[in-house]
Amino acid sequence: MELDELKNIWQQTSLENMSAQVIENDEFSMMMKGKSNDVIARLKKNMMFEFIISILFIPIFLYFIFFTDIAVFHKYVCSTLIFTTVATLVVFWFEYRSLQAFETRLSLITSLRITVEQFSKFVRIYLIINYVLLFPMMFYGMVVGVELTGQELSLTFLIGITVITSPLGYFWVKFYIRKVYGQHLDKLKSCLAELEESID
Repeated sequence: MELDELKNIWQQTSLENMSAQVIENDEFSMMMKGKSNDVIARLKKNMMFEFIISILFIPIFLYFIFFTDIAVFHKYVCSTLIFTTVATLVVFWFEYRSLQAFETRLSLITSLRITVEQFSKFVRIYLIINYVLLFPMMFYGMVVGVELTGQELSLTFLIGITVITSPLGYFWVKFYIRKVYGQHLDKLKSCLAELEESID
């Protein structure tokens, strides 16, 4: 066999291998895109659910403020809850919009990097907000419970009960956010790691 024929065979084989590699990479990218979109859709669904539930609480708080004769203290608490809810809804809305923009970005790996970074920050902030609000909300729940049952309990006792039960509350918050957002964020991180590994 002549040298020219060998060169032609080698070039043809190389081209075929390159084409197969391109097809394989395209299939892998499409698979990762589908997997990422499924996770994004689940996150958006969970966020929209929380968004709607939060909105439904606002008219309830407004009702207690303007149409009941509850103590002024409770009206102040309801006002604070409205402010906190609205602020949280604004954060949720911007984060939801960034998830909607996921499919329109330049490349899958770039989109995933941006989304993972932004949503990681969102989850951390959301977790911190819930941790900060947990103790006062648990204490307020104790106060309302005591008033509804007509019992007379000292402030020290209520604070003590809140302190004792707060670890359960913190565990629940961590579990809930992990279930609703954390596990899906981990899946996005896994997709990103697989894509980055395929490039190396």
